[in-house]
Amino acid sequence: MNRIEQYLLKITPELRDQDFKFETKKQVTVDGGQREIDIYVTRKAAHGYDSIFIYECRNRKKPANWADIAAFSRKIEATSATWGCLVAKKFAKTARTEAKKDPRVRLLVAEEIVEPTDLFVHFPQLRKLNVTLRRLLGGDPVDYTNMPEPQTYYRGWAVPLKQMLIGVAQEVCMEDIHNFLATAPNEGIHEFEKHVTLPLGRLELIVNNSEIAAITFEINYHVRVVRTAVVSQFHVEGRGRYIQAQNVKCGEFDMPVEIVIANQQTFKK
Repeated sequence: MNRIEQYLLKITPELRDQDFKFETKKQVTVDGGQREIDIYVTRKAAHGYDSIFIYECRNRKKPANWADIAAFSRKIEATSATWGCLVAKKFAKTARTEAKKDPRVRLLVAEEIVEPTDLFVHFPQLRKLNVTLRRLLGGDPVDYTNMPEPQTYYRGWAVPLKQMLIGVAQEVCMEDIHNFLATAPNEGIHEFEKHVTLPLGRLELIVNNSEIAAITFEINYHVRVVRTAVVSQFHVEGRGRYIQAQNVKCGEFDMPVEIVIANQQTFKK
């Protein structure tokens, strides 16, 4: 749940630039005693008052009951939270009735998906990149690959040219990579080449006081496909899906594999 909510904040345009702080297993005082909150989210506000949102997870076979809701409601009150989400596999009828008494309480159903499955993880790696810029007013094309960083303006903004070109090259390759992965590729290393020319609009890109009419990319890259097993998988009602798989070997390191598929529109409810 923590991963899903953090991802939702990143992809929601009106929220991603705000200052959010996530804390897990936070201790708070409720009814004179110490209680633990699974996820405690603070949003910094310009006027100096923080907004607080809390989450509790009930990962058990029995449905959450009215007592769980009442205890969670007291945590919302004690922390002055704007609202809180209680996540469980099931909710008893008494729990839903109790939740209606406190408009700050939100109930989310988390379904555990238990069937075993494999996951194919891909690692794209750029091997070679040649970029040629063609000036609008003629003259020989310019290869900036091994030249010092030139003075560059993209749509009026000063930008680092090489960094921008690498980003564009990656975007150019992504459609091919997505199509390749849709074919359920075998494990191993798969080599690719990409040659493409991108035309530019007037005054869109200025490099060393020369207007650039088009950019030509010659790209060599490979995609390493690794198969791993899914360890756990949860679908949270209206929020998204979280998948955790066994670590995969990347060079000398074991890399953790986590996938979040979030429902962007539900965050604002």
